[in-house]
Amino acid sequence: MNWQDEGECVGLNPIDADRFFSDDPLEQAIMAQEFCYSCPVRDLCLQTALDLSLIHISEPTRQAEIS
Repeated sequence: MNWQDEGECVGLNPIDADRFFSDDPLEQAIMAQEFCYSCPVRDLCLQTALDLSLIHISEPTRQAEIS
């Protein structure tokens, strides 16, 4: 099984899924806080997104809100 199959976001409806890819960084952050907080693969997913430049998070935000 792939780690991506274990994410809290698996099976999201298309409207919520589109919010992850919003042009609005605030909406992306709110979505991440709502869906990713209790996700068992959160750290791996975040690191993958940062590595692939899918999201851009400042260091203070990462430490204060995502950790």
